[in-house]
Amino acid sequence: MVSITLHPSARLDYEQLIDGLSHDFPSARVEASCCETWQSYRVDVTCDGPRGDALDAWLKAKYGDCRRT
Repeated sequence: MVSITLHPSARLDYEQLIDGLSHDFPSARVEASCCETWQSYRVDVTCDGPRGDALDAWLKAKYGDCRRT
């Protein structure tokens, strides 16, 4: 299982990340939140099984510069 929290720096990155996850990893569990006042964005994603490794590689390739916690 892979469980990652990402903190995109801009609203557009946040929306693209969520759209990409829903398109490429429909079985992943995604929880997303944002605060426009503070321009704070968070995306928690969890994926079980063999798709977890693919998700991790996808995130590194497309969002490697996105801050993780």
